[in-house]
Amino acid sequence: MKKLICLILASLLVLSFAGCGNGNDEKKESTSKKSTSAEEEKDTTTETVTLKTTVNDLVKNGARCTTEIFDANTLAHADEPLKGNLYPVTDEEFTSYEKLETFVRNTYVKELADDILAGQAGSPTIYTDVDGTLCIDTQSISNRGYFIDWTDFKISEPALNETKDKCTFTVTAAITEPGENTTPEPYELDASAACVEGKWLLETIIR
Repeated sequence: MKKLICLILASLLVLSFAGCGNGNDEKKESTSKKSTSAEEEKDTTTETVTLKTTVNDLVKNGARCTTEIFDANTLAHADEPLKGNLYPVTDEEFTSYEKLETFVRNTYVKELADDILAGQAGSPTIYTDVDGTLCIDTQSISNRGYFIDWTDFKISEPALNETKDKCTFTVTAAITEPGENTTPEPYELDASAACVEGKWLLETIIR
């Protein structure tokens, strides 16, 4: 009789431990799922933050093209021409046409970069290469007014398409129209960017 009782107790203990084991496995599985979900959410957040930073930098460079290089202002140049109306550019960053071209092509998709460099995107062709020297054609410089201030621009959260190779966003800057009212007002530009061969580039001219 005692042996029978001992066998019953032993069986109950085995079943108890087995139950505990299953419970631990379920807890581990649940924890694993939560961990995976958290990692995926973290990856998505990181991807969004990284994309916004990338697009923000592109807009900043696009604004430079407009306000410092091609439209509102141009790169500084020497007082004496190299030949004719072509004056050597003295800017410390853009010491060659190749560097200027690389900057533009790292900002805009090929079609827009081609137009900007060739003067077909609303800007005249003002830069050229003369025997390895970046020169500016002073006769091609336009003196039109420019009233948009990109200094403190903001961009909205970029919205990715389904294939995640394009995104749309809104850039908000400030504009001060000429006239009696000189109070800056918000200026909004709907823009897009595309991922080309692993690199994000603007599809909209920042102007």
